[in-house]
Amino acid sequence: MKYLEFSILILCFLSLVGCGKQTKDEKRDEAILSARISLTQGKCQEAIDTLESVGRDWVNADYLTTLSSAYSCRAGFSQIVFFATDVSKVDSSNIFGSFSTFTTSEADKNPDSDPKYSDNQTGLDLLLYAGNITSPSHAGRANYFAARDLGNISSQGIYLVAAQLGKFVKYYANVNSAGRKGLGGGPNTCYYTYTDVTALAAVLYLNTNTSNDTCDAGSPLGHSDLDINVETQADVKRRMCRGVILFNNFIDLFLGTTLSASSELTQLKNIEDDIESYISNCTVGGTGGINIGALCNVRSQSACESTATIQNLEIYFAAIFESLTI
Repeated sequence: MKYLEFSILILCFLSLVGCGKQTKDEKRDEAILSARISLTQGKCQEAIDTLESVGRDWVNADYLTTLSSAYSCRAGFSQIVFFATDVSKVDSSNIFGSFSTFTTSEADKNPDSDPKYSDNQTGLDLLLYAGNITSPSHAGRANYFAARDLGNISSQGIYLVAAQLGKFVKYYANVNSAGRKGLGGGPNTCYYTYTDVTALAAVLYLNTNTSNDTCDAGSPLGHSDLDINVETQADVKRRMCRGVILFNNFIDLFLGTTLSASSELTQLKNIEDDIESYISNCTVGGTGGINIGALCNVRSQSACESTATIQNLEIYFAAIFESLTI
């Protein structure tokens, strides 16, 4: 409350003492302050309108993180709820499955048409492409932001990408309320109906080394929206690429961020070693050492859709998504 009152006083003061035409920077700073006040009042759309009205500033961290918060606010994401309720659910034995139990992961919400998924992605993209870079990477963003601002962008990005992965997994993995794959009431027990020999080998390795995985290499049944016999190949590729870029950016953000040892972040820090086992040379630890190759370095949707093949995506999902959703 004190912060809100102080912010209102500052805003009033700026409006009283401002004489002459405001500079672009002054308009932006006033918009950021006004939007933050709106967000404290739960007025997500008002905050979006205020910030968008002054034009996007891709090299101002305060502007980008506030606009990102406004879009994720409209998507129903709250950092307060994330820390108070969701972070404690993270389970290193079922990382993606536990993400699907977040409060933002609603049942039967198709990412193709869910406005909340779209808004959360917009909020995430504002952070991933900070600096107006063409291909998201921590190294690329580091060229435009000081360490403190870069850290804020990365930390906020981790929270949003985890929430977005939860939404993705909730829809395509047929999880139940506990985040268990294939037990959500739908027909599919896997993400994809695997036919590629390498992909099937990855699933078989999981079957052999994981006692409770539901995706059976002998009869893998995937989600119908990821079935090239039902949907167009372009649509299937677009949907699978969403998952690929979420995880690849999650890795990049994780490696570029030093999470504090605060109690709120303990659960996220606990999965750090598990995540790192999936990174080295893009060889998937835990699924028989299957090398996925260049696809693990693709972090933009357009690049994934233009370069990945269905076979690449099939292997990626078998080695990563199936093993992280038990």
